[in-house]
Amino acid sequence: MPSFARLCTALFATLLAAFLLTTHAAQAVPSVIELTDGNFDALIASGDEWFVEFYAPWCGYCSRFAPQYEAFARALDDVDPSIKVGKLSVDENGVTTTRFLISRLPTLYHIKGGEVREIVKSFDKDALLDLVREKKWEKIEPWAWWWSPMSWFGRFLGLAGTFSQVLRDTAAYFNQFMPMWCVALLGTAVVLGVLFLVAQILPIPDGGEPVRPPPHHRVVAKNQAAAAASKQRDAAEEEEDNKPLAQSTAKASTPSSAARRRRRD
Repeated sequence: MPSFARLCTALFATLLAAFLLTTHAAQAVPSVIELTDGNFDALIASGDEWFVEFYAPWCGYCSRFAPQYEAFARALDDVDPSIKVGKLSVDENGVTTTRFLISRLPTLYHIKGGEVREIVKSFDKDALLDLVREKKWEKIEPWAWWWSPMSWFGRFLGLAGTFSQVLRDTAAYFNQFMPMWCVALLGTAVVLGVLFLVAQILPIPDGGEPVRPPPHHRVVAKNQAAAAASKQRDAAEEEEDNKPLAQSTAKASTPSSAARRRRRD
């Protein structure tokens, strides 16, 4: 019986220790949400307040900032639990990276109510917490609405990023079987083929040849020359019509020889 009691006690102590370790490990897990191209709009569009970091695994500054950022995310539970903290890898999420025009790493943004503000100075836990407590982020000028990543312009840039991502993935796939110069040559051939097909599909007028209107400056010059020639013809005709009248007027105004002799006498 005593041995059974000791066994139960040891089992209970083991379970309690495992529970405590599990709880401690759960508390040590970072509260930073991993964002992707697939879930970014759905999470950000909820209207919550967000801090979003753009990083890369190979970035040394990002690696040094990561512990501060994770500590900031855990400390926010005591300051304002409604604020969410996320991060997004630029290597794996080209669409969102293009929308935000990321040019340096790490880049930190504050997003709330569709307004995007870039955090450029507060890159440690205490400074970020101070930014939240005193609402210093309100003093930062947000992106203009038409330039914002949340606007139609930002979504258009996202489409360009999608196309770029497809090209990179395609090139990486074919690069497994052939050198990169072959991939580039194949891509050029595909582009030229698509352009040729588009040219063949476009409609051609019934003459068999496409109608090419003359350039505008040639039309203007031709019209000006025709107008000048018309003026010259009108002037010549008017001159011909006025010749008989001029001659008769000249004769009438010239005195005869008999009249001139009488004046001398």
